[in-house]
Amino acid sequence: DFSLFPNPNNGTFSLQYAGIITKPLMLSITDVCGKLTDKVEIKNQTTNYENTSLMNGLYFYSLRNGDEEVKRGKIMVVK
Repeated sequence: DFSLFPNPNNGTFSLQYAGIITKPLMLSITDVCGKLTDKVEIKNQTTNYENTSLMNGLYFYSLRNGDEEVKRGKIMVVK
């Protein structure tokens, strides 16, 4: 299973997977209007993410394995 922490955060967080990643996953982050703000390839069990240009507010993330959505959730950015 995946976990994202801390949440809320300041645009910097960690994404951790408890299993083995056999092929890269894609992490997409969108704002509340659905606009894509970032897309990152996830290759390791623990990935540190940093995007200090994210403004305060609510964002949505989606973790995909090809066409399959593995996990989705919300991120709150507070600076």
